[in-house]
Amino acid sequence: MNSLSGRFLRLIGRKGPMLKVQPDDTEAPKKTSSEWAAERTGTRLVILDPDGWDRSDWQYSFFKEPITEREFLTRLSESTIRIEPEE
Repeated sequence: MNSLSGRFLRLIGRKGPMLKVQPDDTEAPKKTSSEWAAERTGTRLVILDPDGWDRSDWQYSFFKEPITEREFLTRLSESTIRIEPEE
């Protein structure tokens, strides 16, 4: 396993989901994508191509729209990203 895939596995959780899966997402906490990204300690996410977010209004979609952590991880998985170690 190369170091990039190792970091990605730590980001999404190698031994199980990092989020508490709830049967109905209506009860799940909501934050902006930038807030969810900031909670990823030990790594810095660089989104190269934000395919998972609304590209017509990316600023709103990433910085203002409240979403669940599950939705954030889905959007992240649909985007082209680079994961770097925190400095």
